[in-house]
Amino acid sequence: MEIRQLKYFIGVAEELHFGNAAKKLFVSQSALSQQIQLLENELGADLFFRNKRNHQHKVELTEAGQALLADAKNIILLCQRSVSTAQRIGNQLNILKLGFPRLVDPLLVTKLIQLFGLHYPNIVLKIIELPSIHCVEDELMGEIIDMGIVLSSSHLPDLNTITLFNSPSNILLSSNHPLSFASAITVDQLEGEQWIELKRQVNPIYDKVEDFFKGVGLKRQIVQEVNSYEWIQHLVALGQGIGIVPAHLNLISSTKTISLPLLSEYKSSLPELDICLALATYKKFDQRKIAKVLAHYQAGE
Repeated sequence: MEIRQLKYFIGVAEELHFGNAAKKLFVSQSALSQQIQLLENELGADLFFRNKRNHQHKVELTEAGQALLADAKNIILLCQRSVSTAQRIGNQLNILKLGFPRLVDPLLVTKLIQLFGLHYPNIVLKIIELPSIHCVEDELMGEIIDMGIVLSSSHLPDLNTITLFNSPSNILLSSNHPLSFASAITVDQLEGEQWIELKRQVNPIYDKVEDFFKGVGLKRQIVQEVNSYEWIQHLVALGQGIGIVPAHLNLISSTKTISLPLLSEYKSSLPELDICLALATYKKFDQRKIAKVLAHYQAGE
C-alpha cells in the first residue's frame, strides 16, 4: 500500500466519481482506476460500488470503503505532520540561541561565538541579550533559548550545566566612596560598612560568604537584600551601601561604581562563583560538540 494510493482513494471517495477525482488529482482516469484496483486487490475487498447502469458514472463507498476512509485521512494527516516536524527540526538544528545577562562581560560571549564558528561553521550562534540573570534562567526553563550563561548551577537542577570558569568575588563600591581610589581593599577597612546583599534563595554562595566574614571576625550590617546583581549595582551607585559581585561581571560601563578585590591576611578568601553555560534539556543537542567547544574555551584558545 502506497501513500499515493490512499490519496487517490480519498479523492474518489470525496467526489464519488472517477472522472471528477482524476481532474482534481491531475492524473488520467485510467491511471486512477488502475491504482484503486491495485489497492482493492491488496486489501482483498471492494472499496466502491460501480453501477454501470448509472449514466452519470457515480460510485458509492462499500462498507469496507467507509471503514478505510477515516483511517486513510488520519494516515495522510499524520504523514504531513511528520514531514513538517522533521523539516522544522532540521532547520532549527543549525541555529542555537544563546541568552546572556546584560552584566556578563561581552568578551565571554564573543569568544564563544568565535569558537563555535571555528569548529562548527554550519552552526549559527544567535545571541540574545537579556535584562538579568533571572531572565536567562526563565527563558531556559521556558524552552525559549537553547543555551544560557548563568551564575552557578546549584538552583537549576533540571538543566544540564557546564562550568566555564570560576569567578572571584569583588567588593562593589560607589565611585564616591573613600576607598574607591584604592587598588584593593583589606578586611579591616570594611568595619562599619552597610551592605547590599543578594537574597539567600538566589545567592548560591550566601552562606559561604557569611562563614568567611565570621571567620575573619567581621560582623556585617546588611541593610538591603535584593534579587539581582543589577539591583546591587543600582543601590551601591546611590550610596546606599557596598556589595559583593563576581569579578567577571561587566560593570565597567557604569562610572558610578567600582569593583575592587578583597585582600585577606587569612587562609580563607571570599568564595568564588561558578560562571556556567546552561543547556535547555529539551533540545536534542550533541553534548559532545558543546563540550568540545568549551574545552577549547577553558584551554584559553
